[in-house]
Parts: sequence; C-alpha cells; structure tokens
Amino acid sequence: NNPNISIHIENLNPDNIYPLEGSTTLKPIVTLMEMESFSFQQKAGEETIALISFLAGYLEYEKGNYDKSIARFDSALEKIASQPTLLENHAEIYYFKAEALHSKLEYQASIDNYSKAIQISTKIEKYYAKRCLSYYSLDLYDQAILDCTVALELIPTGNAAIANYNNRGNSYAKKGEYQLAFDDYSKAIELNPTLFLSYHHRGSVSASLNNYEQAISDFSISIQLYPDFDIA
Repeated sequence: NNPNISIHIENLNPDNIYPLEGSTTLKPIVTLMEMESFSFQQKAGEETIALISFLAGYLEYEKGNYDKSIARFDSALEKIASQPTLLENHAEIYYFKAEALHSKLEYQASIDNYSKAIQISTKIEKYYAKRCLSYYSLDLYDQAILDCTVALELIPTGNAAIANYNNRGNSYAKKGEYQLAFDDYSKAIELNPTLFLSYHHRGSVSASLNNYEQAISDFSISIQLYPDFDIA
C-alpha cells in the first residue's frame, strides 16, 4: 500500500449512521470519479482501491441504484478475494450488498450475503436482524425466529430490540403460535408504549386467542396513537 494515501470520511448528516469512521485527510483532495480513474489507482494500494469501490457502492446504494451498488461491492470483494489480508473486517461490504439485494426482492441472495457477513463478524446485531427479514419474506419463519432471538441476545434493549421483538412476534403469528407472538408484542410495548403498530399486532393475536377484551383495548390504543392508520 502507498503510505502517502489515506482517506477522510465526514458524516455531514449526524442523523444518519455511515459505515466507516473518519481517519486522516486525503491530499490532494480528489473527486470520487478521479479516485476511480486508472491513473489514480496506479498510485494507490490494493486496499485503497477496494475501499474506493466500497464507498462508491455505498453511495449508489444510498441513491437507490441497487444494481450499480452491487457491481461496486463485487469489485471491492474481488480485490479482497485476491488478497485476503485486505480490509480485514470487510463484513460491511457483504452487509450492504445484502441490503441492496433485499431491496431488489432477491431474498435468497440477500440471505447468502448476510450469512457471509456473519461468518466474518458473529456479534453484530443488525446482520441477524436484517437476515431475519429476508427469511420472513421467504416464509421461512423458524429461521427468522432464530435470527431475531440471536439479535435480541446481542442487544436486549432500545430501538433495535423493539424491532426484533415485533419481527419475531410477526413470525410467531404466521406460525399460529399466538401466545408467543402476544408475549413478544408485549415486550416491545414495555420498551416503548407509544408504538401503535405493536398494539395493533397484539390486538390481532389477542383476537386469535379469543381474548376479545384485550383485542378491543389494544386496537383502541392503536387508534388513539395513530388515528389515520389504514388497517387494510
């Protein structure tokens, strides 16, 4: 690698979480197009080239250009495959490729890439949480439940846990395991009692359990929290 080349990444929107932290400043400053040029890459090391491909893919992903983003991620992964020591923790490349594939409704391919990310980094909650959604989309509810369970073990509180309780509850409901679904929706409500959808879902499974008073109560709270919600 060329020790004179480093990259500075700034998060200009603090409300968004970007995949990489900032380092030192690249001198001279160049555009992404210039960074991808042959002359620039001749001067840069393989690791820098792989990183540029990843960043380009991430930008395309953020713009909703999923096919282009996947091509960029594949380019980064190709560089890494030729030199496995490059970008030691490259799980994020597989993760964002999986995200793009999920957005394209290519659920099995997204599962494959989430799984590759998990093989590299086994303790990242979002990898399991997002793979859960792909499994759910393929009606693979047992696998979805397992992934949400692991995600909850990794992060048992906060917004991530609320989403995972709701998503695991949805999988239980699809399997007809209404009491387990009820319990998960209840845990989500405990963590945040202002989310109307958790009440709506719990109301639905309460009705399936013939607990009509609970169902009426939950549907009423759901409507109070979000009067414009379209049940259909």
